[in-house]
Amino acid sequence: AVRRAAAAPAANARGSGANADAYEETYPLRYLGVLVVLGICRGNAHPLCHHKVFQVVDGETRIYAMPFTASPDGDGCLAEHLVVEGGGGKVGASPPPVAAELLLDPEVELGPGPEPGAMMWQLSFPMGEAEAKALAGSGDQRALLAEAVRRCGTWPSPVPELLAATLPGNLAGYPAYDRDCLDPTHLRDPQDRASVGSRVTLVGDAAHPMSPFKGQGANQALLDAVQL
Repeated sequence: AVRRAAAAPAANARGSGANADAYEETYPLRYLGVLVVLGICRGNAHPLCHHKVFQVVDGETRIYAMPFTASPDGDGCLAEHLVVEGGGGKVGASPPPVAAELLLDPEVELGPGPEPGAMMWQLSFPMGEAEAKALAGSGDQRALLAEAVRRCGTWPSPVPELLAATLPGNLAGYPAYDRDCLDPTHLRDPQDRASVGSRVTLVGDAAHPMSPFKGQGANQALLDAVQL
């Protein structure tokens, strides 16, 4: 549940350079105890990768996957694909789970890939804030992929195959945060006629930041528009 903050920014902070500091003090970021890793990769022939959305959980770690584009190159974002030198096979078509480890090998070369459409996956799991910030902020996408493989590399198909098909360059990770809901009175200065009469406001996760899952911010913006 999203709670409203009890404190309020100082009145003289409105419209000034101090506004951002007052906002941060009143509505500080709240770590949700979860690291999120996002990847985009080529799909494969598994039935769950054919026009379907699926998720797999083990009670702690969760992966959610869905079609990204019908085009095999993800509308240009997957223009290159991994090919194992000398192996004769393409990582990502339907590799065994162990193939995910190949993505951590700097000797693996790039080349053209297979034809299935692109998939997007989102992995989330509990992690301390300091460790999550260090891993996500290191810029080492191979380390993020290695963590994903460590946690899910032996899960049921097609999870290992999707991890194996993900290039480190098509991976991102971030600690998940939210904030308390904005007090509506903080969006208007009652001493300013223009502010009181303004027809501009904030909606969605700009007004009540929430965890970045399944487009909740955009969906909340639509609900806010209905209320307005």
